[in-house]
Amino acid sequence: MDSKLDNFKWLSEPAAQQWLEKLSAVDGEVPMGMRKKMRDALGAERAVLVSQQVELRQRAKVKFEKGNDMLFTKRGLEQSTDEHIALYKSQQIPEQYRVADLCCGIGGDLISLSNCHSATGFDLDPVMCHAAAHNCGVHSVSATVRQLDVTADPNELGEFDFLHVDPDRRIETHRRTEVESYEPPLSIFEAMMERGVPMCIKIAPGALAPKHWVKNCKIEWIESRRECRQQILWFGDNAPAGSLVATEVGQTGMRWQVQGEMCEPESWTYSVNRFIYEPRPSVLAAGIAESVARQFNLDAIWPDVVYWTSEECLEAKWASVFEVEDVMPFDVATIRNCLAEKRVGRLEIKKRVAEVDPQQLRKELKLKGDESRVLLLAGFNQKVTAIIARRVETGP
Repeated sequence: MDSKLDNFKWLSEPAAQQWLEKLSAVDGEVPMGMRKKMRDALGAERAVLVSQQVELRQRAKVKFEKGNDMLFTKRGLEQSTDEHIALYKSQQIPEQYRVADLCCGIGGDLISLSNCHSATGFDLDPVMCHAAAHNCGVHSVSATVRQLDVTADPNELGEFDFLHVDPDRRIETHRRTEVESYEPPLSIFEAMMERGVPMCIKIAPGALAPKHWVKNCKIEWIESRRECRQQILWFGDNAPAGSLVATEVGQTGMRWQVQGEMCEPESWTYSVNRFIYEPRPSVLAAGIAESVARQFNLDAIWPDVVYWTSEECLEAKWASVFEVEDVMPFDVATIRNCLAEKRVGRLEIKKRVAEVDPQQLRKELKLKGDESRVLLLAGFNQKVTAIIARRVETGP
């Protein structure tokens, strides 16, 4: 047996689990003294493996409630789907479908797919296969995991009603945005698309899907924890072809969803009204901000600056909303005096098309006080406008 795989499988055994449980309370790196004890007891290779697993489990807690019992590799954790997003996606697939999770990695999606469907995970890497099987066991779900090279025989997938495809997007430590360079190459699924096989393909948020795919699928950008995490291409009868959607998913499921089309503002106000709207990351990634803003009768302010404005406060969960207090040309002394009068000690600095170093600016502002504000910096026509505002809470 391959020594790498043998050692990784050992992590599921009681001898390794005892060490992992003993170190579960460690915050940060495993202490030097404990690492020496492990080397003496386990040998250098397995001691390193345990230390790495402890650190990966700490990072995994933000994605997985049971992260402290799961197994990870660095690449597998980085590319894994948050459990809340995984549950949301699995709920979009008809319950009666038999699902193949291709390139299942450590099983982030497979766990939720197996909760909602009859699901089988496939991966070329035997280490990932073992991690996925272990992690499904941690969550008490029944899932088969098989090692498979889908490029060799994609016809092996004929027994399934739906394909969930999560290709490797991190090669040689660089995140890939060109779908042609993914592994496995996504072109192998095109024949299935033409036959109408329902599927979803996860690609990087900034990747451009092939033009001949776009007209045949729904594209959804999914946001979680204030970042756009995934772009999903949905193919099948339940996916309106050509639609562009932005969605935020939280612990309790979908928080909001908007649909729009790619377009540019036809005019700008060149002035700021009482409220400013900054679209959330998934809306910006989808390129539908102007389209959605029109649905709310918002006005674009300046070219290339992704801020919209209105005189009334509208409930727009797809955007961060700010109530404007002061608008002025960018001048450090003027801004400092204004913030001092308001006794602002906590300041969030946001900038768009403005060549300003926020860290240096924060030092120069010499903040003192117990009030909080947001400083929006917007550049247009070689000038920077400073806007002092309060953040408006628009619900959970």
